[in-house]
Amino acid sequence: MHPTLGVEIQLLGPVGIRTGDGRVLSPSRTAAVSLLAVLAVEAGTPVSETALLDRVWREDSPREPRRERCGATSTGCVTPLTEAGGSRDWVTWDPRSRSWTLAVNPRVVDYHRLPR
Repeated sequence: MHPTLGVEIQLLGPVGIRTGDGRVLSPSRTAAVSLLAVLAVEAGTPVSETALLDRVWREDSPREPRRERCGATSTGCVTPLTEAGGSRDWVTWDPRSRSWTLAVNPRVVDYHRLPR
């Protein structure tokens, strides 16, 4: 898990990354908001490329054009996170399992702090 230095991922309310000084930085594109939300709900757990594509771009077809949006190059998945104030190190790609992981402690995500 990577340190987040007072940063929080906010899913309840406006989706974004709350910085140490209290600002909420949100991704500018709808798909980027969805991408951040999917990875944050699964924080610390690998999410397969197929599952990610289905959950973020489910309305698009065929699958190949969607795959280009979040492929093995980290740009498609990492850029929206960094644009919203996160760190490139938070998102990892495992080519063997073809999965992405938001490698932060789930407690950084407001959703995971809710009592269940």
